[in-house]
Amino acid sequence: MTIDQDVITAQIRDLFDAAAVAGWNWDDAKATKAKEALKAVMFEAQQNRCFYCRRRIKDMLGHSELDHILPKDGRGRIPARLVSNERSDRKNTVGYSRFTFEPLNLVLSCKPCNTAKGTYDSRSDRSIDALEEYVSDDGNYYEWVHPFIHAYEDHIILLKGLIYQPAQGSINGDAVISACKLASVAAVERMACEKKVKEATKVKKAFILLLEESELHDWDYLVGLVCGQFPNESVARIREIGESVRDFAGDD
Repeated sequence: MTIDQDVITAQIRDLFDAAAVAGWNWDDAKATKAKEALKAVMFEAQQNRCFYCRRRIKDMLGHSELDHILPKDGRGRIPARLVSNERSDRKNTVGYSRFTFEPLNLVLSCKPCNTAKGTYDSRSDRSIDALEEYVSDDGNYYEWVHPFIHAYEDHIILLKGLIYQPAQGSINGDAVISACKLASVAAVERMACEKKVKEATKVKKAFILLLEESELHDWDYLVGLVCGQFPNESVARIREIGESVRDFAGDD
């Protein structure tokens, strides 16, 4: 999946250009209109999913955020680390404040991915000066999966159970997996599934709560969770109820 750059309409571009010219800070309340306009089209373009981990996100405070692909803020003071291409040094960056309000430098992410990424500098070769104009047509400029340039599936393979692997050894995909700490996502989501099942008092309710999880988890794993919560029910009966809930949801 590559996000079509045409989702950035002239109206959205004008709002962001005005914010940049005015010199507003990212958190300035006056920039809210621009950010909300962008989020509206990005939720649709990204199918309500974090671009990095592909988990579902909602348009609510603390659940989804606009991530700056090239970080807007600088961090670190050691000159050698600011220009190093070693992955361990990439959160040390001079920052790219001039791209704070560049809509092609923004993508929707979940809060955990955005927090983990932090000030990670995704420019491929930091030993040379960054171009003054924003680069939106050269995938080689980034050691990252750029949502408006790269196809996610060309760089990251997402397996059932939230297992992330670089596609064909993609350095870009590996950078995202590492920086966003995607290896820890599976454990977090398994705990979330277990919590949902424990809240259910009936088998049917458990499967209703788990329906959304079936997109990312193996079905047999989810059935096993429900079986553990309702030991007095037969596995066959639990599976039958689960299939009926899944079929009903599919009909909708």
